[in-house]
Amino acid sequence: MKRGVIILLCSACSLVPKGQGVPAWVESQSREAEYPSHAYVTGFAADNLLPEETLAQATARLTESVWGALSGNIRMMISQRTHSKTVSIARSGEYMETDVFGREIITATAAEMVGINTDTYFDKSRKTLYAFACANKRELVAYYSATAASDIRQIESMVKIAKQLEEQREKAKARRQYNKAKELLIKTEKTMDLLRALDANFSTDAWQALNDETVQALAQLELSVYVNDREELFGKPCDVVANKLKAELTTHGYRFTEDPSHADFTMNIRAATRKIGDTGAAIVFCFADVVVELIDNHARESLYKEEFSHKAGSTTFERAGREAMEEAAAAITQNLMKIIE
Repeated sequence: MKRGVIILLCSACSLVPKGQGVPAWVESQSREAEYPSHAYVTGFAADNLLPEETLAQATARLTESVWGALSGNIRMMISQRTHSKTVSIARSGEYMETDVFGREIITATAAEMVGINTDTYFDKSRKTLYAFACANKRELVAYYSATAASDIRQIESMVKIAKQLEEQREKAKARRQYNKAKELLIKTEKTMDLLRALDANFSTDAWQALNDETVQALAQLELSVYVNDREELFGKPCDVVANKLKAELTTHGYRFTEDPSHADFTMNIRAATRKIGDTGAAIVFCFADVVVELIDNHARESLYKEEFSHKAGSTTFERAGREAMEEAAAAITQNLMKIIE
């Protein structure tokens, strides 16, 4: 979602120029008649000048407030339309911010908000400043419909590529493509929420079909791993590194098999510890030397291989060795995730 998009969208709001008497939008009835809720999203604010506050300072304060009011009105519409999301409003000065829409539609920074069509009016006799902002719903719908259509075309392309990769038995690459599609689907859902709020007849069927297809594909596209593990903690067999890596891979949709012929990947792990220094010291140190390789069994190629040595200390060599292996596994995990995600 591009920031500052309202810059392109509010030109149809015909505000009364300053200096031509009291604007119609100052009065509630006139404002509602001239900017009806079925056609516009609006924000309104009024306040007296604060002690020692200049008119310019008050104008800046109320302009930010009225942008926040317009933003809050859009978000409240989304909440009321979707029913599935709750509005959580937190005040920062005069600006309202919600978890429903975040900063992707409207933010409180002047640099991103200057395109909103706003007007202010100062009543000298009452020393009251009024501010008003509006956005035309029709133009909002047109803009975000185009944005959604572009996103959906991109998602369709990602899903098509993922299917082709799956047919070629490139399961890891296919899963990555489906995950990219899912990320864009989540982003586009916010656009859909806005469009449903602005237009009750707007159809989200295309988005929903792609979302259902992607979720189902990810659920069915399990990637199996056979672990060929050989670890020793000062001569004693262990599985410290394997357990660490398995836990991380499981959270990314991989499962493990004891049958290498049915595995999509083979992970070779070799790990051993070696002592350093004086065995009589209060704190002893050792190295864990670890080699990890991930092989794509279908492509018959190595996707990742790394040799890693990590030093750790503790009150006993066994504790120091275990810590060194765990810390080495954690470092390898970070690099491995960059390859498989």
